[in-house]
Amino acid sequence: MTGNPTAAGPAAGQPPPSNTHWLSAATRHMCAGAYLDENFARTSVEEVYQQPQRAVAPSFGFDLGPVLMHCRRAYRIALIRDGVIAGALLLLACTSGIGLILGLALLAGWHTVVAFYRMITDTLRRIMAGERIAFGALVRQLLTSAVGLFVLFIGLGVAIPALGLMSASAAFGSSASVDASLSALLGSALLTMIVVFVTPAATSLTQWSHAVRHSPGRQPEPLAPDHRIEEIQNQQRGNTSVYSGYSPFIGSGTPIGVEGFALRMIRSQNGLADQSDEGAREFQELPFSNGELVAYVGSGLAELATAHDPARRIPGLTVADRLFVAGNEALWSEVWSDAATISQVLVNPTDSCRHYLECQVTSWNGELITSVYVHFLLAGRTLYLEIATNALTPCQDLYRTVDDLRSQGAWPYLRAAWWGLASAASTVASAPINLVRAALVAMTRQGSRAASARLPRGFDYGAQTSVRELASPGLLRNDFQTQDVVKFKNILTRRVVASTLDFLVAKGVDVTEFRQRANVLINEGVIVGGNVGKNAFKDSQINSKKQD
Repeated sequence: MTGNPTAAGPAAGQPPPSNTHWLSAATRHMCAGAYLDENFARTSVEEVYQQPQRAVAPSFGFDLGPVLMHCRRAYRIALIRDGVIAGALLLLACTSGIGLILGLALLAGWHTVVAFYRMITDTLRRIMAGERIAFGALVRQLLTSAVGLFVLFIGLGVAIPALGLMSASAAFGSSASVDASLSALLGSALLTMIVVFVTPAATSLTQWSHAVRHSPGRQPEPLAPDHRIEEIQNQQRGNTSVYSGYSPFIGSGTPIGVEGFALRMIRSQNGLADQSDEGAREFQELPFSNGELVAYVGSGLAELATAHDPARRIPGLTVADRLFVAGNEALWSEVWSDAATISQVLVNPTDSCRHYLECQVTSWNGELITSVYVHFLLAGRTLYLEIATNALTPCQDLYRTVDDLRSQGAWPYLRAAWWGLASAASTVASAPINLVRAALVAMTRQGSRAASARLPRGFDYGAQTSVRELASPGLLRNDFQTQDVVKFKNILTRRVVASTLDFLVAKGVDVTEFRQRANVLINEGVIVGGNVGKNAFKDSQINSKKQD
């Protein structure tokens, strides 16, 4: 905990003494993914690194600092490539427009060949595997090929007549000047081809050389942090999530389910002469506070993380207090809350600020995080218990290519060069857009927020992007991981129910209704939208695949 009644961690409002997630597989894969997925690197930089006026989403199972440092370097590599391409094409446009058009026309022809090749190979692969042919993707690839052919014909329609005019003018002018013009034209066309092909291929080779340095057994390559990185590293372990949007559990991954029920606080029937008067059995003054209940349940769960007996211990379990604050309602911008603030929220929760007991199990070397959030509320002489479960799934397969033995040796470099050549057309087309976008972002997102800044109500300071969720497709890799999510969810739910039950019995509360409702919660797991369990998580994965 962080200076709260359950006391299982560093002092409230202080960063943890050390970062145990630097060497996790998730950190390593995301550092590699920064070079393998340009969209991931660009989004991480623009939506997190260059957003000092937003809170940082919590980092579970990985270290955000080195990931953002590698995203920043990958982002700069891509901008240098785009700058070289845009600058060279602008220079060629000023010196030999016809040659530039001819070179771009040939590039469009290459793009058509690549698109047609991919369409044929993808269709054949699906047929051989007995899979359904994706006609939507097939139509898109056909349209892409058609656009490439159109650009090719337009370019040749401009360049070939220009070449004909130069040849015809040889009869009326100096042949030497015509030869020089033709040489300049062909030279500019060749230079265009070199720029648009060599630059993307060289960049792809550079990106792969950085990515492969994060293969198994290696640590993330250390890079020099700046002030913003240090600020982010201090925020990522905060005990307060300032969120933006609908779900408060940003950074926790795929929602698995939410269960809850309310229980009237009535005395046990033991020792009462008249057991029929339910109103008389209600506590006029509750025999315990919300903080006492949270402390009891939290300490009981924390013991499971450090127990010496393997039958009692849950490896990878952490228990902590966490506050969730709506970003547009927050009156403070800190992601660290002290013990006094936590106690105050436990006693007097508000609409925009809630306390949850955060129970997390980190498994598969940081690749799989099962989060069970427990919320208690005493109101109207009634106890409300809510349990919400989320699962943070492994990084996508592209980032894991550095784990494959086939990523070693010379062949992967040839494959990386092919990726650069095959995507040359799209790289050239997006280069000016990327440069303009980067310039606009740099102009509009300068400065750093003060650590103690108090923001006006209505300013949405909440985190909108989780780098870890960007790297995850929301799918589990095998059945064991699916079983682990369900297993840890059920174990933690049962332990929460058992601790709550023991506490209520000790306080003289009638738990007959609690036992009935707890059985429904554990055995059926009714939530909004379906049933909790293995099938529910599989359904969420199927829905994600359908959306893809």
